[in-house]
Amino acid sequence: MNSIAIVGLGPRGSSLLERLITHMLRAGSQHRVEIFLFEKEREFGPGCHYTSLPEDLLTNTIAGQMTMYFGNEMEEHGPVHNGDCLFDWHRKNRDAETKVSDYLPRRRLGEYLRDFHFEQIARMEKHDIRFHRINSTVINVIGHDGFTEVHTEHSRYIVSQTILCIGHQSDDRSDDTAYESFLDYRALERIGGEQTIAIQGMGLTACDVISRLTEGRGGHYEKIGASRVRYIASGDEPKCHLFSRSGVFFSGRALNPDHNFIYAPRHFTREKIETLRRAKGVLDFEDDILPLLQQELQAAYAQKSGGQALDIDLFFHPEKRLDRRTQEAFRESFLSYLRWDIEHCALGKMDSAYKFCQDAIRDLRDQFRVAIDFRSLSDESYEKFITLWQPRLLKACVGPPYIRLMQIEALIEAGICSIDFALHPKIEARDGRFALVCDYQDERRETVVDLIVKASIPSLNLSDTANQLTTNLLRRFKPFTLSGQRYAGLEISRNYEVMHADGTICSNIYAFGIPSEGTKYFTLVLGRPNMVSTFLLDSNHLAKRVLDKSFTGKLPRRTA
Repeated sequence: MNSIAIVGLGPRGSSLLERLITHMLRAGSQHRVEIFLFEKEREFGPGCHYTSLPEDLLTNTIAGQMTMYFGNEMEEHGPVHNGDCLFDWHRKNRDAETKVSDYLPRRRLGEYLRDFHFEQIARMEKHDIRFHRINSTVINVIGHDGFTEVHTEHSRYIVSQTILCIGHQSDDRSDDTAYESFLDYRALERIGGEQTIAIQGMGLTACDVISRLTEGRGGHYEKIGASRVRYIASGDEPKCHLFSRSGVFFSGRALNPDHNFIYAPRHFTREKIETLRRAKGVLDFEDDILPLLQQELQAAYAQKSGGQALDIDLFFHPEKRLDRRTQEAFRESFLSYLRWDIEHCALGKMDSAYKFCQDAIRDLRDQFRVAIDFRSLSDESYEKFITLWQPRLLKACVGPPYIRLMQIEALIEAGICSIDFALHPKIEARDGRFALVCDYQDERRETVVDLIVKASIPSLNLSDTANQLTTNLLRRFKPFTLSGQRYAGLEISRNYEVMHADGTICSNIYAFGIPSEGTKYFTLVLGRPNMVSTFLLDSNHLAKRVLDKSFTGKLPRRTA
């Protein structure tokens, strides 16, 4: 019997498993493969959305816009397998008062993903599909002519084809004094309430860190207005200085009363981008793509504002709202912008033209993929896009739920958090501590902190993690590179096949999700109900690909 291994059973691996099962059931009992499921974490399904996460760590996508199911809206692309989106699941299983616009705790998303995975296990048991669940760390994957080897810490498995669905990779190196790129928030418990710290970063992870050091220490919030809260301290919170390169938080995710609305572009369309690709071959983001995007944003803004023009410069550079003359002037301008953003978030994406534009960018990701995937941009343009434009896009549309910005304002007013040194300070070592030095236009200010917390998720660059699996993958397969430098994941073909170091295709090993980042754009998403979702579409294409290869005689059979 042919066999397929899935390495990594987070959301991507579980979605792929569902597609494999559904295709096999439609094809009949004569078209079955044996499935090997490898997962290093204790739980199968959640990925990094651990069900043990604290309740105060939130998703930044509303409950009504996440699903794992290949529903009726996907029918023209493959066999349907219907089921509950996160909102329906949560309302049935956790809280009947759940609203589609709720930003739920990430642990609840993890529970939803876990339940989805075990539904697939039950389907395989019911229909006598042979499978094996191996709860162990994979350390190597080797491709041969007609079979692959999957090595764990203690065993070796021989399978016909292997799909790498690994997520964020932790680093085997340990350093008890480092607070960098962590997924384990328990590390923050070592920080004493009497300490003064600096938190580097003003995105989603920074919000999580702040939450753990405040609500996680027994503090709580009281509502004092429609869009304001007051923080009641426990006394166990460290003093936190917040800073980042730009000096501003990611823009908040607005109230979203219409979860089914999908922005339909008029200018930044797949057709126009594909026409450009046919005419030019390789595209330049700033010359070819950015003008279409800007035209689209102007049209969207005019649609919601009664014909007014969007200030594109401020839209992509909100840090220009900050007054850099003195520390006091900076503080006032920071709070003014923060309150402005909260106000627009509270209006909601359908009533704030600004938030309408920001959310439209999320709906346009497939257009970005047409422009970027599989080296559609020149290397020089892609590098510029990743280093300059992607951070600007993320700052605009991948921010925290706006309740987080309300909490940040309350923490600043309570003296728990400070933004006095938020504007990209120099960091100097001072006798075992760290000085933050800010050069304003008219003055220099500095303060000393006990430690720095680098609030960022683990790198998407496999080269940045020195664990055994990534080291072995990069030794054997071709990494995605820009200007000779490794970036993100592995180079893959349009059929998701990885490439050997010499550039030839390895026809029975595939990279899917994060390990394909670089060749594929923005793989950090789940499926979305009521639309043709790329997350689900990619799972369907790959499942069909590996099953077709299993039963067309193109892949020699070999078992252990």
